[in-house]
Amino acid sequence: MTSSIPLRRFGTIQDVASTCLFLGSDAASYTNGAIVSSDGGWTVNGAKLA
Repeated sequence: MTSSIPLRRFGTIQDVASTCLFLGSDAASYTNGAIVSSDGGWTVNGAKLA
């Protein structure tokens, strides 16, 4: 399955936590109405399920 992920690995808890911390920080204060995927590029790659 990792062959369909551009980063060639599954995400970790730290990957998701970092995204959450960013979205809760002042750095994301201008982010509005966005869908932020923490999936290693899987959805950009076509996200085909087997």
